Amino acid sequence: MHSCGLRTGETRALQAGQVDLNAGHIDIVWSKGHRSRRLPLTGQVIEILEACDRTSRARFASRYTFFVSATGNQVTAATVGKMFGRIWDQAALPRPVAGQQPRPYDFRHHFAYANIHRWMKQGNDIAALLPYLSRYMGHATFDSTYYYVHTSPDFIDSLRRDHPGEPGTAAGGRIPMRRDPQTGAPDFFSFARDFLHAYMPKTRGLSPKTIEAYRISLECFLSYLAETERINRDRVSFDHFDRQHLKGWMTWMIDQRHYATKTVALRLSAVKALLAYAAHEDLTLVALSQAAKALKAPARSRMPIEYLTEPQTRAILAAFTGQTPKSRRNRMLLILLYDTAARVGEITSLTLQEPLPDRSRPRQLSPARGTGPASCRSPRK
Repeated sequence: MHSCGLRTGETRALQAGQVDLNAGHIDIVWSKGHRSRRLPLTGQVIEILEACDRTSRARFASRYTFFVSATGNQVTAATVGKMFGRIWDQAALPRPVAGQQPRPYDFRHHFAYANIHRWMKQGNDIAALLPYLSRYMGHATFDSTYYYVHTSPDFIDSLRRDHPGEPGTAAGGRIPMRRDPQTGAPDFFSFARDFLHAYMPKTRGLSPKTIEAYRISLECFLSYLAETERINRDRVSFDHFDRQHLKGWMTWMIDQRHYATKTVALRLSAVKALLAYAAHEDLTLVALSQAAKALKAPARSRMPIEYLTEPQTRAILAAFTGQTPKSRRNRMLLILLYDTAARVGEITSLTLQEPLPDRSRPRQLSPARGTGPASCRSPRK
């Protein structure tokens, strides 16, 4: 877990046949999100695993998992947690008075932080290396990798300490860090211009109308800051994109501007997209983007369900007397709709499956919604 950044469950479920010490790799198969990956091992890790393999094979020659308990079965999650806690206490490491206690999964957090911190010290291009780290750790998206980065309380501080806000670049001149030359903070308008005029049209290939919708959404937020918070445009920074301001903005759009919930959701998604872009460009903005991502737009108010009254239902069912073939067809259609509560499309797409239907068996409706056909038997006798 420490050397490969594995999840606890991945380590416990690792099969003996998925460890190839001669080739120097392990295979994580069908893990979280049904994803698999092959991870190379260092020489030191291979030596440790070889010793472990010899010991386990001596007692359990036909074991299924690579790591086994004293009875030869797969190690349980509780066992790993107890072992970790015992080692922690034996090392006389302090435990927090409140909050999350140390756990084996913290190795995974440390793995992400240690690699990125090492790349920073070496002056490597972090943005170029993050996709490799994301793939190695089995993340579905970069957002998951950024999450593990900003959960370390020391990471952002060390980034700012090792790379103070020069107006040009950081990390050896390879990672663009667009910052205010006076405050050292990321420059909002610089990111916004690149987002609208470079990233959206060139990288994403979005149409001018779509980009204009994003620009209007950002202008809407600036208008809120100016009108309600009395913050002029030249003073706007990423500090104003915190949860408190964003929640106040949503309330302002609903109460003051009387926007529809759909419009509020679109405006909020545009700001989230900008913050996600900025976080990919500047790691100090990851926490801000993650906090905004957790915000939910107000749910749409559902329209009340309209239904027929009993007199209306009776009048409609009695509309056709059944004196002609067409009248009998229409009458039967209405009766089926009422009697089965089926959708109109399900009734009109019914096909004849047998010459004389068996009344004791339900009729099968053709697929309309969902994944397959449905059987229908009237609840009325």
